[in-house]
Amino acid sequence: MRQFRLTIVIVTYNNEANILQCLTSLKKYINNGDILAIDNSSQDKTSRIVGKMFPKIKLIRNKKNVGFATAANQGSRISKGDYLLFLNPDTIVKEGCIEKMVSFLKKKKDAAVVGCKVLNPDGTLQPSCGKFPTISNIILDRIPIINKLFKTELIRQENFYNKEQDSDWMSGVFFIVRRDVFKKLGGFDEKYFLYVEDVDFCYRARNAGYKIYYNPKAKIMHYDMGKSQERKKFKAQQMRKGFTIFFKKNKSPTYLFVWKLILLIESIFKPSLKDNK
Repeated sequence: MRQFRLTIVIVTYNNEANILQCLTSLKKYINNGDILAIDNSSQDKTSRIVGKMFPKIKLIRNKKNVGFATAANQGSRISKGDYLLFLNPDTIVKEGCIEKMVSFLKKKKDAAVVGCKVLNPDGTLQPSCGKFPTISNIILDRIPIINKLFKTELIRQENFYNKEQDSDWMSGVFFIVRRDVFKKLGGFDEKYFLYVEDVDFCYRARNAGYKIYYNPKAKIMHYDMGKSQERKKFKAQQMRKGFTIFFKKNKSPTYLFVWKLILLIESIFKPSLKDNK
């Protein structure tokens, strides 16, 4: 039986603090020429580190920051693998993780996407999959007063991640997809700049009859560089913009109305987000 071929696509932007350890954790794949780094015009030393320390990695330097979805699609078009792994640059891939995941995917003939368990640096769980948003769980999760009263959101419960799941969506932090399916569905929607493009792709994949699987037996560590106040604000804004696109594209006008109402209510508690539409 022919060996699988995996192309790893890493989109980078100002990741000099983490890119070295990420690529070091992938060193067994570097010599095969199956790692692509798409740099979105980093202003730090990210691209220089990749070019100097890992010359066998194909490095593409974009002239401007085109966002994750566009850069990821850019990498997919020049990839050669049967499978694509979209991987965040602020991650460390644990030994055997990729092999376990590809083996898992090969057994799941109906799968488009598979993902693994994602851990914080301190070993605690980082939510990485879940159910598509509905009006009820949007309200439970997004409105601060209700969220404090009813801690019921499934993806915040750790036991959800201790067993294999046929999930609705998988996080783009570690996202293995069949290349033929990715191409067939048109890749990530480039209307998304950063965040929610993974949810949108999974939504289209499930509508096309494919499954999205979560495998807890394979693990990575994700630093999640969104810890500074400035980064948290940027992430929150991009998430809200992303879900606005998602609901407008995929759901009824009622969903979009409720979502915008929730954004309005949130802006009362978080004035810094009030300009998001």
